Amino acid sequence: MILIVGAGVAGVTLARYLNDNDIPFRIFEQQTKYKSQGFGLTLREDTCKKLLPLLGLEQQDFRTRVAVDRKQGLSSPFLVNITTGERFGAGSFKAGYATQDFRSNRERLRGIILGEVKVEYGHRLKSFASTSSGVEVLFENGLKVKGDILVAADGVHSSIREKLLPQCVPQDWNGVMINGSCRFSLDEWNQKLEPSIGELAVYPGFGEQMVLACTIYDANWDPVSGYVDISWGYSRRRRGDNDPLFVSFADRSFNKSHVAEALWKELEVLPKQLVEPFKTIHSDLPIRRDPTIHHRLISLLIPEKDLLEKLNEGKVVFIGDAVHDWSNHAGTAANAAIQDALALGEALAKGKKIEHYYDERYPEWLRNYEKNGEDFEALHRPMTEWRSMLDNQETNAVRGGLKL
Repeated sequence: MILIVGAGVAGVTLARYLNDNDIPFRIFEQQTKYKSQGFGLTLREDTCKKLLPLLGLEQQDFRTRVAVDRKQGLSSPFLVNITTGERFGAGSFKAGYATQDFRSNRERLRGIILGEVKVEYGHRLKSFASTSSGVEVLFENGLKVKGDILVAADGVHSSIREKLLPQCVPQDWNGVMINGSCRFSLDEWNQKLEPSIGELAVYPGFGEQMVLACTIYDANWDPVSGYVDISWGYSRRRRGDNDPLFVSFADRSFNKSHVAEALWKELEVLPKQLVEPFKTIHSDLPIRRDPTIHHRLISLLIPEKDLLEKLNEGKVVFIGDAVHDWSNHAGTAANAAIQDALALGEALAKGKKIEHYYDERYPEWLRNYEKNGEDFEALHRPMTEWRSMLDNQETNAVRGGLKL
């Protein structure tokens, strides 16, 4: 019996794999019901290739079902200067960029992966202990269960990690990232946003050490009742030790749904000459004050020796954000979580030692961990650097006879 704690994307992917391979398991979630996180994630081409055989879906069918716009979920191949409209090719610096990457709705993606798997909600972990035959888990509601191994899929705030490895604490890094959400009618979309965005679902723009983003996270194209839900983004580098928008992982009073008044003041001084769609979406944010999600940007990777020790001593294995976390950009952490679950599921289904799972996955975790923040720094560079890169791009395009 495999016991999974945490029913996020990593936990449900593993549960689906075990279910389809007739491996006994139970999956527990501390929330009393699933709570949508209200934003999407970029599914990378390599993740889709590994996930689709499990789901039994063709690429196009899967894409239509989970894409944020219920079409293709196309990510822009370029970034836009938020005041001039100049375009810079994203693929030229974005690690892992592929033309088949697309933006998915997190809630619909999770639902398709979950399928008929039963999640046991309302079970908050209290304690666990290894036994001669495996592991025993006690929940706060009094339920006690036994299994062969315990899978920690309980996210960056993993209670399992905190109990077993209290010294492994996520480390802050110097960035600020905030997302908000707003809804546009189809008329508003067609008149104000679609002319600049077109068929794209992800449209990022750059300014002076900042990024503004426009991303569809759901849509209804009914001519009468239709709408387009937009997730807007504002991110930048940290501004000194007293930055009012920087939040530390150690801040236990932090509420990701509450944003400091300083955000609205910063947005008030955005350039007045914003190009579309940023003008429509961002210009009146201080007045609209949309619901927001304030992200904490961190680095986390449990040392491999600690993982193997806790596996051998306590029959505990980690997947997803419980073992690693890094920059939100490009969806690398979420994609890694899905691939973790598939790799662990395969190891269990084929009777391999779980150490093989760590052997397969740890090198990629380490690579992403070591370069954490590089992508963020590249996106949030000073405008002088952007100008130099744009000039070089234009020169190279002219030499190659290309049209930007």
